[in-house]
This record gives sequence, structure tokens and C-alpha cells, in this order.
Amino acid sequence: EDGHDVVLGSVPPFDTPRVRAGFLAEQVDALLENSGAEKVNMVCFSMGGIDCRYLVSPDGLDYGDKIASVTTISSPHRGTYVADVAVGFLPDEDDAEAIDAIATLYGATFSEVADDSHIVAALSSMSERGMAEFNATISDHPSVMYQSWAGVSSVAGIPNPRRNAETDACTDEDGNVLLMRHEGTVDRMDALLVGAAGFVAHGTQLRPNDGVSTVESAKWGRFRGCYPGDHLDAAG
Repeated sequence: EDGHDVVLGSVPPFDTPRVRAGFLAEQVDALLENSGAEKVNMVCFSMGGIDCRYLVSPDGLDYGDKIASVTTISSPHRGTYVADVAVGFLPDEDDAEAIDAIATLYGATFSEVADDSHIVAALSSMSERGMAEFNATISDHPSVMYQSWAGVSSVAGIPNPRRNAETDACTDEDGNVLLMRHEGTVDRMDALLVGAAGFVAHGTQLRPNDGVSTVESAKWGRFRGCYPGDHLDAAG
């Protein structure tokens, strides 16, 4: 409606950022060739934000000359602890053929690029440990603008018992509280996310989160603020 040309990218649902970014690279190349544009803006949700960072980084696929900006929405830039927990219960990547086969079958029900899924590798890459290693090696591109949004939601609609926890989390580096909701209201988290939310919040630490990513983990580049919504709300 604003006059922008919008193209939906498609990546394997269960794989590492390195693999997924390769699919994005092909689509960016095709988009630039077909449109005649010099650069594109990437709007990247959840793990997609990590894919986009790998795509752009000089230490990744080095697409900084083709990308004007990377906007991430609820992306776990510092990992999500629920992935660490899940990896602890799953087989090692080398012994994950059976579960990867199941992920491939499931992924094929909604994706055309899920032919060779690697769900254990994907979860490992999204763990807090995995993202610490990623951030230590994958740098931002100096000519690309990075900005981020974070979702914040509450289990059963109960406000966070830690006083000021959400306003503190949703404060930018200049000290501005960017919590975009009416005072006294909270978002009620979808029941499908409640089980994971306790791990994401690090238990009694009660870190504000959207059921998959904490607010602090979702911050990257210029922080634009928290919106009232869980991880599923962000996807519509």
C-alpha cells in the first residue's frame, strides 16, 4: 500500500543459517536482476534474522553491497534457551538421521525446500551456546543498516511479577522506554508457546519474552521497540 515492491523469500524450515542464507542469496540475485534495483531491504522474522545476518556479513556470504538494511523481528540473536534444552534430549547431529527424516516429511507439508532437513543442527545453531559462537565469528557489514523489534507476551495474560522487568527490557541504548502498548495491558500468550516460555525466560529469572525469544536476545542494531504479541502473533 505504501508503494514498495515486496517479495516473500523461501528457505528450508529446518536447517542452519549457513544453508538457509544460500537460498536467500539466490533469491536476492534473481530479484535484483528482474527488478533492476541496486539493493534490497531485508525484513527477517525469527531465525530468518540470523539467516539475513549471515547473508550480509563479510564473514558469511558478504552480500552487503546488495542489501541496504536488515530489519529483524523477534530474532534470537543471542539464542533461545529452549533450543539448548531440546538439544540436550535429542541425538547428536551425526546420529540424527531418523529425526531429520521426520522433519523432512513434516516440512514438505508446508515448504517446497524442505527436501533435506537437519533439525538437530538447526536447534544447535539457535541455542544460546550456538549463537555465542555465531556472534563471535559473524560480524555486521559496515555499510548495512541494522534494526530490530521484539515481541513481549505473558503466560495466561498475567503481568510479569518482576517490577519494571518489561520496561527495563524494552529500553533502548539511549534510555528510551519503547514498550508500545496501553498502560496496564498485556498480551496473552498462545497456549502452544506456554510450555517453552518457562525455559526461554530462564525459569525464575522471568526474562520478558514472546515464547521463543527474550527481548534482550531480539535486540540487534538500532532497537525500535517491543510490540505486544507472542511469536505466533508476529507471523500472523
